[in-house]
Formats: sequence, structure tokens, C-alpha cells
Amino acid sequence: MSWDATGGDATLDVALPNAVPWSEFTPVLQHLTLRLTSPGGDADDRRELTFGLREIHADGKRILLNGELFHFRATHDGGGFPLTGYPATDVATWKRIIGTCKTWGLNGMRFHSWCPPEAAFTAADELGFYLQPECGMWNSFDADGKMLVVLNDETVRLLKAYGNHPSLVLLNATNEPAGHYAEQLPLWDKKWHDADPRRLYSDGTGRFAPPPGGPGHPYAADYLVTPRARGPRGWFGADYENTL
Repeated sequence: MSWDATGGDATLDVALPNAVPWSEFTPVLQHLTLRLTSPGGDADDRRELTFGLREIHADGKRILLNGELFHFRATHDGGGFPLTGYPATDVATWKRIIGTCKTWGLNGMRFHSWCPPEAAFTAADELGFYLQPECGMWNSFDADGKMLVVLNDETVRLLKAYGNHPSLVLLNATNEPAGHYAEQLPLWDKKWHDADPRRLYSDGTGRFAPPPGGPGHPYAADYLVTPRARGPRGWFGADYENTL
């Protein structure tokens, strides 16, 4: 165990020889109890932690989850809860929603311009369901980077609250970015890919071109969510058969 005497984070290595990688096929969760005590009795704190072990990364045009090809068969959720006016905050309701999706052969959900509550992640962890939340952004990025500051602030809060859930496999910055996003969102990609590589990052759902690279754009998004591909057919006149 290492400890930062300046008051920073402690690092503790725990052996898990019988752990099973988490996925939709093996939604196995690990449980860990941490207790902090002191000889003089000044400290006595106990935390019960639940987490899943999994690894996701981009490999060229492929996404690999635990070394296997990842297929994201997701539906869209726009936060529509008309009977209450607010999203469900209990695990049972989200298990029902996710269970319905799984019955129809889906394994994930994209949240349009919002992030669901803790209960959704808990239910997804237990059922083996992949989530792509988005930061609450659907706006135009200004040239001075003020909206980029807002985006980074929200990303900090989102990952602090939900970043340890294995179901959070993808994170998108925003829906349909506009304005100066092409110069600024690659900065967001790099910042969070480097800071917390436990998931993949994309700089916006609804972009019509791959994220830029080269000088001035230090990092391309891990994946692209686009409504248009090449050819005469498909959504917005696109032919998805030619994109694989």
C-alpha cells in the first residue's frame, strides 16, 4: 500500500485471483469492504464497494471489450418519463426498462444529452447492459472556450459520481455540437482519455465527419457517432452497407 502524506489519494493493491471479467455475457460484480481505523480511535470508517472488472479500447476500426469484438446494439433514451416528469430513481424501474431492451435483443442504451441517475447504472451493472451517457450539452461552442470549461466541469462531476460503474463503457461529450467544436472537442477527448481510460470517449453524437487530427488537434475521438455515411441510401442519404 502507498500513501500520499500530503493528503492525496492512497493506492491499495488487492489480489482477485478468481475474478471474472464483466460483460453482457458475464455480469459478475466484485464486492470489497474497506475499513479505516487508527490506534487512538480518532478514525473509524467503513465502506462497502461494488465494481466490475473489464477493459475496453479501440483497435483501428474495431472496439474490443475484454479482448473480444464489441457490438453496441443500443436504443435511444431522451429522458421521457411523462407520468412523473422526472427520470426514475429506483433500481427496480431501471431493471424493468433494461429487461425490456434485452428481451428485444439490445445490449445498450444511448442517453440523448443527459446522464441517468445512479439507479440506472446499478441496474445495468447487475444485468450486463452497456450505457453511453452524454454530458448535458446541446449547444454551440464559442471561440473563447467558455463552453469547453462548462463541459469539463460537468465531466468531472459525472465521472466522480458514476465513473466506477462497469456499465459506463462509452461517454459522449454532447449531442450535435455546433460552433467551434472542431477545434475544442479534441482537447476534451485527449484530456479525459488520458485522465481516465476506463471507457471510450467521443466528442459528439451527430457529427458528419470523423474527428479532425493533425496539427492543432492533439487527439481523435475513440469512436464516431454519425448519422451519415457514404452512398445514396440510409439516414440523411447514407448507405450504411458500405461503411463496415
